[in-house]
Amino acid sequence: MSLVLERSTVALVTSFHDEDDELVTPTAISWSLTDGDGNVVNARAAVDVAPAETVTVVLSGDDLALTQGDDGRRQVVVRATYDGALGDDLPIVGVLEFTVRNVPGVA
Repeated sequence: MSLVLERSTVALVTSFHDEDDELVTPTAISWSLTDGDGNVVNARAAVDVAPAETVTVVLSGDDLALTQGDDGRRQVVVRATYDGALGDDLPIVGVLEFTVRNVPGVA
């Protein structure tokens, strides 16, 4: 699992592949940021993204803040739908996991 420094900036890059492992542009894409217990962090729930073969989710500041008792575990859950040889509106779900590391003196 990757480490990210508290209140820094991280760019998470994801691409989408169809049933033939070919790059595909989904018809819809969204992402959510959750903590280790599945709670939404910084109101980042179902954030829509312009459809593309590859997208970059940028997290910074309050997205990467820690609170009292926070273990720092985070997940970015990416959901997309695409049209392919197997049908239309097929789901793609991916999870990018990382841990936010406390940095002394950063509040």
